[in-house]
Amino acid sequence: MKRNIVLYAVILIMVLSGCKGCSFSKGFSKDLNTKLSVTYNGFTAERFALVDANMQPLKDNRVQGNSSFSLVAYNIANYTLADNKAYPACEMTLNDDAGKTLLHAPDIFAEKAPDGVSAENGKYVTVTATYTIPAALKGKTLHAIVRVTDRKNPGNVILMKDDVIVQ
Repeated sequence: MKRNIVLYAVILIMVLSGCKGCSFSKGFSKDLNTKLSVTYNGFTAERFALVDANMQPLKDNRVQGNSSFSLVAYNIANYTLADNKAYPACEMTLNDDAGKTLLHAPDIFAEKAPDGVSAENGKYVTVTATYTIPAALKGKTLHAIVRVTDRKNPGNVILMKDDVIVQ
């Protein structure tokens, strides 16, 4: 079944002008409609969302088999800079109801940006973690987990979790 599940992360580096820095943040949020829960510490982010394959926000946590869904953290800021670079990390996991790991990627950024990103480009990072679900999982509840960290400051973390129901 692992071969039928496609996982990828699209790393969009977005630089926004006019921002002179970010303040420390710590907290928790939960979308009662989509069940997306987010815990964050040290980072700031514009917003979080559960979206469909067309990047449209979902109204609940039901996804179709043979389609994709994504957990998105928009404009993550407050990375620790080293050598004038930011060093993001992104771990992605998908488990079934029994706790079996269907898919695990320890750090998508290690492959995409092993030497970090420039300080200018690292000011604001949007992480889109996309899971493609085969129809064979219809009727199952899957547990998607995305953990975004700062390789230079492990205390900076965003943890996004959602339980999606495959239709």
